[in-house]
Amino acid sequence: MISGPTARNKISNKGNWRGDGFAVAPEVLEQLAHKSKEIVSQYKLLFGTVDSIVSAEEPGNDYASVEHVKKLRSSGEALLNALQERIRCFRDLGDKFLAALDMYLTHENDAEVTVGREKGKFE
Repeated sequence: MISGPTARNKISNKGNWRGDGFAVAPEVLEQLAHKSKEIVSQYKLLFGTVDSIVSAEEPGNDYASVEHVKKLRSSGEALLNALQERIRCFRDLGDKFLAALDMYLTHENDAEVTVGREKGKFE
């Protein structure tokens, strides 16, 4: 999780958020957050397909068919769990991008206030 500012976290002179060894422009953070949300939506569309796998019924009383459907359902449940985990992951990632963007904007606003108070001097 993104935490408060540290000595390494600052706004560079190019308007990028610098921290933890990388720099990202605010527009890129917005794009990444939006893309994460799109990916979550795409994963959610797969739930209907996976649900049909999980709820598959045996075609008859044949033992092989019954065992096949059990394995199919088990695979569907594993796929459902994987989808839910990926959705959580991309939601968290999108939240982190938005938090970083918010932090960037907060630091940018703080810098503007400092410039105004200190007559053009940055802290």
